[in-house]
Amino acid sequence: MTAPFERIRPDTATRTAGSRPAWLRHAPLVLLLLIFNGTGLAGLDFGHHWDEHDTAASLENSVRSGLILPLRYVYPGVRFWIGVVVAAPEYTRAMLSDMDPDQGAARAAVLAEGLGKKSTHLRLRLAYLVLTSLAMVWLYLLVLIWRGSMVEALVAAAVLGTSWEIAYHARWMAPDAVMMQFGAMTILFSVLAVVRAQPRRWLLLAAAAAGLATGTKYPGGALLLMPLTAASAVGIGGRRKRCGSISRASLSCSAASTC
Repeated sequence: MTAPFERIRPDTATRTAGSRPAWLRHAPLVLLLLIFNGTGLAGLDFGHHWDEHDTAASLENSVRSGLILPLRYVYPGVRFWIGVVVAAPEYTRAMLSDMDPDQGAARAAVLAEGLGKKSTHLRLRLAYLVLTSLAMVWLYLLVLIWRGSMVEALVAAAVLGTSWEIAYHARWMAPDAVMMQFGAMTILFSVLAVVRAQPRRWLLLAAAAAGLATGTKYPGGALLLMPLTAASAVGIGGRRKRCGSISRASLSCSAASTC
């Protein structure tokens, strides 16, 4: 089980380049993030996307029922919660517009009016773009820890950040690219569990990230294999005990984010 991790050396990630400030050494990554988000922002108003209606539908179901739940599970709940947070002014206004339980249709109409504004729609798309861009950060840190080379870490982040397909999907109000971001986070935390002290903490964070990936799109559940593999590599406690802890952490995050 340890073979995939044998080349990882935690001390190599601490190499420094001269006496430059720590933040300055990561300036190329910041530039990549600015380019990715800048070009994505320029192309944010691209017209209609067939899958974006699901976010509006889950928010409208919520205000119609008066429950802060999506009540629609074509996709799990992370997509709904992103909508609640990003469109909080419109969502709150609709929820408070009429407290009568029988006036759900009226509340939904208020929300539909708010979500129908181009500014709200683009704000939601921007949230997905920024969340997707975080995958570059997780990949950069992963390669930096694994290889100890800032050049290799930057190349890895650049390969992802300059991908046409990633940039294309990142502008959509769809779960795929956000699940990818949580997937990169899961792998990062799993590797940190192997190369850092206090592996249990990193394993639980990896399990939580896998749970969030599952809560974004159901196939993300396969990512639970990463923290389980890392747990086997570091050999914390009994096999049954460590697998049980990781599974509980992942299932808890999955359940919380799916609802």
